Amino acid sequence: MSKICFASFEIHPTVSGGAGVLLANAARVLLEEGHEVIFLLDLPAEDFRRFDEADRPALPHPERCRAYQVDALTAGLPYAYEDFPSLFEFNSYRFHAAASQVCRLEQPDVIEFTDYCGVAYHALCAKAAGLDYPRTHLAVRLHNSLELIDAEQPGEVHTFDRYCLYNLERHALRLAETVLYPSRSFLEDAYRPHYEPWFGSAVLSAPPLVDKPAPSGEFSTPDAILFYGRLVGAKGVDRFIDAAILYLSEPSNPPRQFYLVGYDSKLPPGSKGLYADYLRRKIPARFQEHFHFTGRLTWPELGRLLPRVLFAVIPSYSESFCYAAHELYEAGVPLIVSNIPAFEDAFQHEKNALVFDGSVAGLARQMQRLSTDAALRARITRPYPVLPPPLGEFYTAAGRESWVVPPGGEEPLPLLVCILCHQPEHLGETLASLEQAGGGKVRVILAQPAPEGESGGVVSWFLGRKTTFTDAAGSPLIPTQLQTESALLILQAGDVLSPGYLQTALATLARQKQIAFVGCWKRTSGGRRPPGGQFAAFDASPELLPFKLGSNLSRFVLRTPPGRLLIDLFDPRDAELGEIAYLWKLDSPSACGLVIPEPLVTLREAEQNLLDSNALDFLILRDSSPYRQKRLARYLLTLKDRASALSRSRRIQRGDPYERMPAWLKNAIFWLGASGLNRWFNRKAPRVKQTLRRALEALRGASDS
Repeated sequence: MSKICFASFEIHPTVSGGAGVLLANAARVLLEEGHEVIFLLDLPAEDFRRFDEADRPALPHPERCRAYQVDALTAGLPYAYEDFPSLFEFNSYRFHAAASQVCRLEQPDVIEFTDYCGVAYHALCAKAAGLDYPRTHLAVRLHNSLELIDAEQPGEVHTFDRYCLYNLERHALRLAETVLYPSRSFLEDAYRPHYEPWFGSAVLSAPPLVDKPAPSGEFSTPDAILFYGRLVGAKGVDRFIDAAILYLSEPSNPPRQFYLVGYDSKLPPGSKGLYADYLRRKIPARFQEHFHFTGRLTWPELGRLLPRVLFAVIPSYSESFCYAAHELYEAGVPLIVSNIPAFEDAFQHEKNALVFDGSVAGLARQMQRLSTDAALRARITRPYPVLPPPLGEFYTAAGRESWVVPPGGEEPLPLLVCILCHQPEHLGETLASLEQAGGGKVRVILAQPAPEGESGGVVSWFLGRKTTFTDAAGSPLIPTQLQTESALLILQAGDVLSPGYLQTALATLARQKQIAFVGCWKRTSGGRRPPGGQFAAFDASPELLPFKLGSNLSRFVLRTPPGRLLIDLFDPRDAELGEIAYLWKLDSPSACGLVIPEPLVTLREAEQNLLDSNALDFLILRDSSPYRQKRLARYLLTLKDRASALSRSRRIQRGDPYERMPAWLKNAIFWLGASGLNRWFNRKAPRVKQTLRRALEALRGASDS
C-alpha cells in the first residue's frame, strides 16, 4: 500500500471547488483500498479546523488520513512575501517549505500538486537539484491551469502577478515527474497545443465519482432547464442565458423555467459586482420570471430540485473533467454539453447526450429538441456508464518512472569560471569563495578592462567591453586560445559563492540532460534586496532577465559545448547582453533552466545597470523562439497596465511619478522609447546643441545684469 499526500487550496465539502471534489472522492477510493492519505491544505484556520475535526473523520478509515495546514508548518519561514517578485512565487515557496516538512514527518510515496497557480514549482526545483524529496515522487494533476481558464473569460487584469503565475504553471508542468490527466482528448486537444513539451511521463488517471446528488421527492410535470456550475464566463453561463432567451422568444416552444445553480464568481465582464446581476440585466423584462438564481445548493437541496428538471445544460468553454456533468449524468438527468475536448471521450451526440456546436443558436435548437421530445430525453438518460476505472494504477505502482535522476556517484562537469574584474580590489573575496565552493574541476580566468593606449596583452571585445584575459595568477592569455569547458560561470569581482553552489549546479547538469543552466537566489552583503525581488523565478521566466535582473550577469552555471572558443560563445553584437542572449538560446523546447530555491550567491552591492536599448532591440528582434515571443508580448501587457496606472497617478498627485517608478520599469520605458529618441536626437543634435548654448548664454547674461 502507498502513502499519498494531496497539496491543495480546496477540499470538499469544507470549501467549494472542483479540485476539492476530486480530492475528496480520491481519498475515499484510496482509503477503501487500504492506502494512507495525507492532506496538505492552504486553508484559513477556521476552515482547516472544520475539515480536520468534522469532515475528515467522516471519510472511510479516518485513522489512515491525516491533515496538515500550510500556515502552521511555515510559521517560522525565514523569507517574506516582499522577498519575492510575485504573490504566486511566494505561495509556491510556502507549499515547498510545508511539503518538505510533511516528507520528513510522513515519508509519503507521492505528493500530488494541482496544476493551477504553479504551486509545485519550488518543490520540483529542489527535487531536480537533488536537495529534497529523495524518496517521494512529485506529480502534478491537470485540473485546468488559470492561464487556460483566463483565455476563455474576461475579467482578470493581466497584472505582473498574473504573468508570473502563468509561467510558474508552465514550468511546474515541465519539471513534474508525472503529469496526471483525466482523458486522452483533454490532454491532446486542450493542453498540449498550448504548452512546451514536458519532461515527465503523462499518465491517465480518471477522477473518481463516489458520491453524487440523488433526486428526492416527485414533481408531476417537470418544467425546469438546469445550469449547474459556477457563474463565470468560462462556464458558458452567458451562452446559457442567451440561448434561453432565444428559446423563450419562440412562441411555439413550451414555456420553461431556467434554474442557475452555483456560487457567484463576482467576476462579471467589464464591471464589478455579482455575475448574477450582470446576467439579469441581459434578460428582457417579460422573461425575468422564468429565471431563478439559487446560488450554491447542498446536495440534499439539489436533490429536491432534480425531479423538476427536464434536462441540464453544461455550456462550458473549458473543462478538464467537469464533475457537474458526470454527477448529473449518474443522477439520471439528460444532458446538453458543449463540443469541447473534456467531453469528447464521455458524451456522444444523440447516444448519451446532445452536443451543441458552441453557438447560441445551436444551443437554443438543442434546447427546443430536448424540451419537446420525451422519447429523445429517455433515450439519452444514462443509457450506459461513461466513467472509466477511477484513478488508474498510478497510486499503487511500485516503481514510478521519473525523468529526475537521483543524486549519487556522478562526476560534476568541468567548469570555466570567468571573473570580470571591473572592481579588482574585491577579487580576493571571490577567489576565496571559489576555493571553498569545491565542485570538481574548475578553471578560473580573469577578464580585465583593457587600459587606454598600449596594453600588456591582446585586447578582445567581450560582453560589450574592451578586455584583456589573464589566468588567476595574472599571466596574459590569448583570446583565440581560450576554450570553454562543459559549463561556464561568469562572476563579477566581489561576488561570494556559498559552499555547495558549484557542486550542486554542476552535479545537476551532469545528471539531468534536460537542464541547460542552473542558478540560485541571490542576496547582497549590505542587506538590500536585488532589484526585481530577491528570489525571482528566472528559470520559469528567462525573458525577464534583461528587464528585472538588475544586472547584465545572471550568475547562473551555463551548459556549454567543451572546446569552443569563449569569444565565439557570445555574439559581440549582443554587447553586454551576451550572456543573457546565450542563456535564451539554452532555453528551448527540449531543455530549460533550474533555479535552486536557496540564496547561494552574495553580491557585494545591489546592481542596477541601465539597459543598452540598441543591444536589447537586437536581442529581441533576432530571437526566434515562438513561446518566448508570446511571453514577451504578455509581459508588455503588464507594462501597459502599469503605465496607465502611473499616468493616472500623475494626474492626481503632485510631483513627477517617474522618480517613484521602480528601476525595472524605467529600464523598460527606456528600451521602448530610447531607440527612437536617440535617432531623433542624432539627427537634431547640432541644432539642439546650438539652441541649448544660446539659452545658457542668455541665462548667464540675465544673471550678470
